Amino acid sequence: MQDAWNLPWLYSCRGKTRVILQSSAICPLDSQREGLTEAYTQEAVFIKNVAPSDSWYASLPGSLPTINHSVSGHDSTEPQTSVALGKVGNGWLGFIGDIENREETAAVLVAMMGLDAME
Repeated sequence: MQDAWNLPWLYSCRGKTRVILQSSAICPLDSQREGLTEAYTQEAVFIKNVAPSDSWYASLPGSLPTINHSVSGHDSTEPQTSVALGKVGNGWLGFIGDIENREETAAVLVAMMGLDAME
């Protein structure tokens, strides 16, 4: 993602763990995070080197996902991000690693697009 979008995000691992909505995440609209689930268990592709302001959902520090596949350099002490939204140029680039198509993640996708799920 570095070459294409100038983001340091890198693949970390694929696994299952509890992810927590990050209070440090910055959104284009303040209301985007309203109503999102605070925490849920997710099987996902996780990325690393994500700025706290870009990380929407991540594992707890030191909480290693049950790993199905990882790359060398995987650091279990750092939170692993499964949902990210970062500013790129005049817009935003999102990443959702969920591989189970969970209802909670569908709500996150709607929120990332700035839509109201109730409409």
